[in-house]
Amino acid sequence: MFGVDVEGEGDCEGDCEGDCEGDCQGDCEGDCEGDCEGDCGMARTEHDREDLLRDGKQMPVRAECQIDGVAVVIGFRKQGQVSLYFGPDTVFQFNVARELRRVFFMGKRFAAIQGKLCELTRQIQSGKVQFVSRVIDVDDELAILNVLHDGLAKVQTAFESPDSKWNIIEFGSEDFRKQLSHWLAAVSVNIVVAEIPNA
Repeated sequence: MFGVDVEGEGDCEGDCEGDCEGDCQGDCEGDCEGDCEGDCGMARTEHDREDLLRDGKQMPVRAECQIDGVAVVIGFRKQGQVSLYFGPDTVFQFNVARELRRVFFMGKRFAAIQGKLCELTRQIQSGKVQFVSRVIDVDDELAILNVLHDGLAKVQTAFESPDSKWNIIEFGSEDFRKQLSHWLAAVSVNIVVAEIPNA
């Protein structure tokens, strides 16, 4: 079991690098672990997804595409970290080394700790928010990674299809296509769970 202390809303363990600033529409990329007014990085409605695409200030290169009827938002932070939003309830986040660092899936939060996915349970102790982590079963981790593999395959197909329509922010069109192409080629070969959940 691991414990992570989080002091106050928007603190984000220092991991958000100042991204919260009260406008958590995807800016925190889930690093706040729920401290910024709930699930700040998790777009739960169509309006949330529109805000995420429009106002994801920490993801200057980002786009949305409808894939099999699901709104998929992909965003790149300034140093190349990636967040994948599959609909309102499934999020995968990668660090700069293209390692999986955080997941939001089936209403649960997961963080990468020592190369394994751990489920995070929120607790409040002595006025502090603390996330207690538990290493999940190998079968459960494999199930999550299989969902990610399937999602990446669909993104790759949509990216290569001339019929797919990508809603790319105006000033990042070429940057998005170039970065997504390189990132998919690298991460699809082998998904590695990070040692720590930081970006």
